[in-house]
Amino acid sequence: MYYETRPNVEIAKSGVQHTAGYLLIIPQKVGARVSPAADVGVEGTYVLQPGDRVVAGIGPEISDREAWARLLPSSYDVTTVSWVEQKYWHGQPCHVEAGT
Repeated sequence: MYYETRPNVEIAKSGVQHTAGYLLIIPQKVGARVSPAADVGVEGTYVLQPGDRVVAGIGPEISDREAWARLLPSSYDVTTVSWVEQKYWHGQPCHVEAGT
């Protein structure tokens, strides 16, 4: 997997706003992204959707939703996925890109 932080600059009527974005690339051979409707519990598949949270590097073991809620961005590099795109090479899925 590949994770890169990116500085973003947004210009609005109220002024310039600097934010930190990211790009996450997951090779298809690591696992296959499937749509929620197609996820039938096949080993090695996952569904990554906007709103999901990801941790850069190796984070703590998370066992339930409450543990995710307690995970603080100040302790780990935690970000929330804004968009997810399946990328193809010669008509075959090759990797998934996600980011803000």
